[in-house]
Amino acid sequence: MSNKCIAYTADGKICGKNALWPDPQRGGMVCTEHRPRLASTMLFNVNYRYTREELNQLFQASYNLDVEKGSTYDGRGMIINFWTEPWTAEARGESRLIGCIYVDWSQDTICLIRSESGFNLDDVLKELGNLELKAFGRKVHGK
Repeated sequence: MSNKCIAYTADGKICGKNALWPDPQRGGMVCTEHRPRLASTMLFNVNYRYTREELNQLFQASYNLDVEKGSTYDGRGMIINFWTEPWTAEARGESRLIGCIYVDWSQDTICLIRSESGFNLDDVLKELGNLELKAFGRKVHGK
């Protein structure tokens, strides 16, 4: 897992400063200067252990059931975003981010959960549970 900022600078180069903040829109970590400005979001530090195979299955399911393919998941390497609606032509503007999970691949864990404004931890855990059912047929940490 890289600890360098993946954001682009004004001159089009990758920043490269030390990264401390998860950024689901960019799909990685960013420095303080480029961190997302979040209103009313909540971060929850967790230690949800999985096997490597289970994590791979979660991400594969999120790729197969992508928000742009008619579902509500958006996997991005170390992050899975959960959306309210698929990104169809009609609904894309109405789709809201419920929250996301952040994976620490070196520990085979979900290490952080973020719920967006208007949603809570239970909302994200319900989405995680739905994805777990689709990925490997049972709930492990999701509701």
